[in-house]
Amino acid sequence: DKKVAETIAQKVHEVQAATEKDQAGRIRELNDVRVQLKAVNDLLGATSNYEAFSHKVHKVSVAALALTNRIEAAAPLHSEINALRTAGKGDELIEAAVTTLAKFGDGAPSVAQLQDRFKVVQKAARQAALVPESSQGGGMVGHLFANALHFLLIPPGGPIQGTDAEAVFSRAEYALRGGDIESAVAEVDKLTGLPHDV
Repeated sequence: DKKVAETIAQKVHEVQAATEKDQAGRIRELNDVRVQLKAVNDLLGATSNYEAFSHKVHKVSVAALALTNRIEAAAPLHSEINALRTAGKGDELIEAAVTTLAKFGDGAPSVAQLQDRFKVVQKAARQAALVPESSQGGGMVGHLFANALHFLLIPPGGPIQGTDAEAVFSRAEYALRGGDIESAVAEVDKLTGLPHDV
């Protein structure tokens, strides 16, 4: 009996050792699975964040492109500005840009519209430049003289040097024809007297 009890105790001990070893192996496997599952979860989270960011960037890009097209068309910008505001919500830079752009919601004139408007203003300012100094207070004769003289004078072609109104207008017109609005405005700002007031 003693031998049987020892054999049973030994077998129980062997079974317990095998069970403990098997459990330790399963615990290691479970920990490995947990680590892998966490890595997959982190990857999915990163992918999800990337996709959300990518989607937001895409929406902002589409809204910005629509706004650019609208600006070039010299059309009102209200809906495009609102679309950009919605797409860029939460981004401080975009929100600041939208706040600035909101002032120009009615749109800006196109280069072609500015060129057409410049012709009208140029004609009036050229006439004003021909008004004699003594008549600039509002003398009717001086203005009639300037109007008649305007039809007789041929405006210079191309940009010419000088500070008189004709030279300034020639450079401004040349810049505007080239689409350089900034230079055209800088030239017109050089006008003085009655032509500047027009």
